[in-house]
Amino acid sequence: MEEAEDSYIEEYASEEEQQQQRAGPSHYVSPGASRYASPVPGTPARPVFAHSSSAFGLPPPARVRMAEREAEKERFKGAADPGTFDGTRTKFAEWRTRAKAWIRVQDNWSKSKVAIAVWTRLQGGRAGQFGMARLQQCMDKEDEDPLSDPWPTTKALFEELTLRFQVISERDYARHKIENFKQGTMRVDDFMVEFEALVAKS
Repeated sequence: MEEAEDSYIEEYASEEEQQQQRAGPSHYVSPGASRYASPVPGTPARPVFAHSSSAFGLPPPARVRMAEREAEKERFKGAADPGTFDGTRTKFAEWRTRAKAWIRVQDNWSKSKVAIAVWTRLQGGRAGQFGMARLQQCMDKEDEDPLSDPWPTTKALFEELTLRFQVISERDYARHKIENFKQGTMRVDDFMVEFEALVAKS
């Protein structure tokens, strides 16, 4: 008789376990665990459900957030903010390398965000004036025509900076100046004097 009862209990427990598994992961309770729990003796028991915090829109556990922060630090390791550039030509090559590395580790930055990040780090003297002038120029064009795309690519952006701030020889500078030399509002005599001086240096 006892063996029959034990067999019946085992079959019933097995059927209940299968029903719990079919109910899905959010309502499944491991074998041997009670579906109801009463933390304090004498208080009404309440149902206990297995669930993850993310299913209810709760923030991830602290250890997950810590791991994400550590991964973020590792990603930016060796590519910190390059700081500002004041236009000193002898400092440009180093600053450009750090700026390129910093931009490269940014995820999915648009052309406008890259340009703004770089131009706003040009401060003081000619560098600051150039950065603000280019930034204002692109923003004005975008305001006039929201569908336009006035922002330079990252490659074009650094090529423009290199042309303006990289250390070059006096001869190369004179040749570059001649190629782009225009009279503008200068008097003819003044224009010819400066032009001849550049030719002599080239």
